Amino acid sequence: MIVDDRRTSGGERGFTIWLCGSRDGTAPMIRYEPLEVYRKLEQEFHAADLHRPMRIERYEAGTELEYDIIAVAGRNRGKVRLRIEKFVGGGFAGQVYRVKVHNIQNDQGPIGDLEQGGVFAMKILVPPTAFSRFFRNVLYFIGFHLLFSVLGKKL
Repeated sequence: MIVDDRRTSGGERGFTIWLCGSRDGTAPMIRYEPLEVYRKLEQEFHAADLHRPMRIERYEAGTELEYDIIAVAGRNRGKVRLRIEKFVGGGFAGQVYRVKVHNIQNDQGPIGDLEQGGVFAMKILVPPTAFSRFFRNVLYFIGFHLLFSVLGKKL
């Protein structure tokens, strides 16, 4: 296996994985992009039909997500299909992604400022690692003497 480290035109770090086609090294090298490897491993996990859900520490670019949503100021509800464009960052407070809205299904009118084709920031309030989640929970407990919970209003 050879990992070719490089920078993209946007200055972001990237890499390519080269794998030999056989154990003895006689077969030609095959080029894989990391996202291809990630998708293949994800398919293999789901094909195994395990009872345990797949743990995802973070989403990769190109991943499509679908959520039921409700406007913060208002009562309009709907479904939104998003595509992850970039992982912006993550830490103790959660993860931030740049997403593009591909589809909005809403029967009650507009949902906030969401528009199909728009690019938005999305924050997921789950830290990317177990240690980050543990550290955040400890700090929250020290500061507020309560367990951390995401507060939401069910309407």
